[in-house]
Amino acid sequence: MRGRGGKKSFQQKMMYGFGALFAVSLLAFLVFFIRSYRREMQTEIEHMEEYNQQLAMNLDSVLDNTDSFLYLHFSDDKIRNLLCSDDSDIDPESQKAAEENLEEYLKLLVDMGHDVLRAVIVTEDGRLYKSVEEIEDDYIERMDRLTKDVHWEKGMPGYFSPVHKETISLVEHKVVSVIRPVWNIVQEEPIATIYLDLDFDKLSNQWYRSAKMNQSFEFLILGEGQVLFDSQKGDASETETIEELIQKCKTLVQTEKKQGLLKLHGQESVISVTKHEDTGWYLVQYLPVWGLALQILGNMSVLLVVLAAVILITAAGSYALAKWVSRPVKELSEFMGSVAGVSLEGQEISLFPQKKSEGTEEIQQMIQSYNAMAKRINDNIIKEYIYRLNQKQAELKMLQFQINPHFLYNALNTISSIAQLQDVDYIPEIASGLSDMFRYNIDGREIVSIREELTQTENYMCIQKIRFPERFSVEISVAEELLDCKILKFILQPIVENSYKYGFTGKKKQDILRIQGCREADKTIVLMVEDNGVGMEEEKVQAMNEALAGEVGFEAAAGIGLRNVNARIKNYYGDSCGIWLESCPGKYTRVYLRVKEIEVSQEKRGERDAGNCCR
Repeated sequence: MRGRGGKKSFQQKMMYGFGALFAVSLLAFLVFFIRSYRREMQTEIEHMEEYNQQLAMNLDSVLDNTDSFLYLHFSDDKIRNLLCSDDSDIDPESQKAAEENLEEYLKLLVDMGHDVLRAVIVTEDGRLYKSVEEIEDDYIERMDRLTKDVHWEKGMPGYFSPVHKETISLVEHKVVSVIRPVWNIVQEEPIATIYLDLDFDKLSNQWYRSAKMNQSFEFLILGEGQVLFDSQKGDASETETIEELIQKCKTLVQTEKKQGLLKLHGQESVISVTKHEDTGWYLVQYLPVWGLALQILGNMSVLLVVLAAVILITAAGSYALAKWVSRPVKELSEFMGSVAGVSLEGQEISLFPQKKSEGTEEIQQMIQSYNAMAKRINDNIIKEYIYRLNQKQAELKMLQFQINPHFLYNALNTISSIAQLQDVDYIPEIASGLSDMFRYNIDGREIVSIREELTQTENYMCIQKIRFPERFSVEISVAEELLDCKILKFILQPIVENSYKYGFTGKKKQDILRIQGCREADKTIVLMVEDNGVGMEEEKVQAMNEALAGEVGFEAAAGIGLRNVNARIKNYYGDSCGIWLESCPGKYTRVYLRVKEIEVSQEKRGERDAGNCCR
């Protein structure tokens, strides 16, 4: 079949398209990852170079603190004579005092240096001066063996021993011994040799603290034939010897970039190397390549999740579209054909079952559009039914109001005449007002002017003032140009009655009722009834506005008077008109009525409808 063959071809195309999308996404991710990797590696290398410079500056600071030991003989002539072995003119007591002063100076400099644990000076003729009470018998011999092949020249930084253990003041320490010659200005040969033991434990602790502060890469320090420090506290390499590491570092230092790849701790690592010239140590910062890749992937985790989600969603959508693209269209077409046969007036249109709404996004949109259209039609059917029901109720009330009106007129006139004869105050005014209200309500007209509506409302308020003297104050502010505009009849008095019934509680000294009117647009008029009564809470106002707007929950939310007036306005003018409320608890309640000015032709049509209703 053509459809079957087309479906198979469509599936293949969708799978090819999905495969191409996956390949493009993977390629884009790889390109982005490689660019990020290179950029991040360059950034890390720059950081490692800066860190090496900082370490070198810290070492320079430590060595600068030891320079003061080299210039002791410049501070005192007697000390210089001692070191130059020129003490023939010094008496024994002065010589002893000078030796004691020299050792005191050494102790003082050691205490001030912080990084130096012990200082020993040996003159050319073998005399020894020290900052501690005792030293090992073989200490000088061991130090001399380290420097036996060194030819001292002025300006040389000295010799730095490997890390070893020494017992100083009965405490064992890890130290690096610095051996430096002491020069006199006029002599070409050293006049003495100074041995300084640096506290390597203290230096290591400083380096460890620095390593903890730096979370991205590690570092190690290579000395002569040994690893002096490694921030990972492990073997420097599982595959290469110390000599190979030092040789590779030397090779990298000779290059301009001073960086490369090296296998450390069994991992291929990016390294940056700097040689400290005074100590001869190699400062090596390193970052495992895999660690850098994981760091970049961590930074890209959100992108990875989004990419995976896109691929999965695309795969699921492609599969669903390829499998069900035709069946939902057929089901929707058959369903719409069955709905088209419905001919009974007022019968609701069925909605397409949601459980069957499978297919592509376009099919979903078609189904949703159909259901939305059917729902709107059903809503209009329900509203039309409600409008007709309200119209019937209004017609029934109009018929009820017409029961023997002449009898009511005569009865009210009789009451008014008797009251006048008996000198009873207010009863003629009440009877006259009631008579006008009855006559207005049942005169058969549906359309009246705003002036007439206000007059009818004033009759009602006049009766209320007589019932409750000096309690109410009424303020009417309607533009003169609006008074002769035609509107729907009997929409103001029920609202005013609502205010008297629910708004005023008698707690205030003066209850004020305001009626205002203004033109909102060319043919649209807004009337507002405001009272300064108890007001309503925001939740209740919102519920009433929703009920008035949607005609849902009238009995629970909006009163009968508001409901009837709102229904008549919407029934006559349409949904754009109606009632809404504003209120503030304890301050005011405002009822707004939006209506439209009625033309003469519409007025005559309304009067005909009212006449038919009366008949």
